[in-house]
This record gives sequence, structure tokens and C-alpha cells, in this order.
Amino acid sequence: MFGVIGTLILMQVKLYREGYDEYKIWDRAYRLQNSLSQNRADLYSFHGALVGGLAGILFGLPKKRTRLSGGRGAMLGIPLALLAHVLQPPPKSEHELEIKKKEEEKKTTSK
Repeated sequence: MFGVIGTLILMQVKLYREGYDEYKIWDRAYRLQNSLSQNRADLYSFHGALVGGLAGILFGLPKKRTRLSGGRGAMLGIPLALLAHVLQPPPKSEHELEIKKKEEEKKTTSK
């Protein structure tokens, strides 16, 4: 809870110092929305929280089931999912995949 409040306060301070430049805010939001790596990290985080939360509810974390077991499991699942994201190679855009496919087709037709 303190992290959420602290993040909001620090963000307002940063925006105040920059003069609430709407273009920078829009640009950052656009980059986050269209970043393949960020989208994959978000997806992995969600799935890690879901699996960890379900495991916490079903098996009880850390030792027995309590009302907080699901939340504890989710908090343990997120870092593990992000570790899996970091250990994988960077995602490729559709454009890069199309170029690679065309290059492979040229190699096979030229042989």
C-alpha cells in the first residue's frame, strides 16, 4: 500500500518538475503500450500472480492456509515470472519475423 502511494507522490513530483509536458506523458504511455518486451513482462507478471495465488490458496503459503495465502502466493509468483521473462531472448516484432522468413525463402529458392 505504501508503494502505491509513494509511486503516485513521486510521479506527481516528477511531472511538476517537468512542467506537466503532455507530449512526454503521451510519448511514454505510447512506448509502454507498444513495447513487446514490456507487454510480455506484464503478461508474465499476471500469469505468475495468478498461478502463485492459486497455489497459495490450494496449498497454503508459507505453512498453512490463511486469508492471506493467496496474496502471498501471488507475491511469490510475480518475481519468478519476471525471472522467466528476463532469462528468455528478447521478443521479435512481426516485421523482423517477416524479413527473416523472406530471407529464408530466398535461400531455399536459390539452392
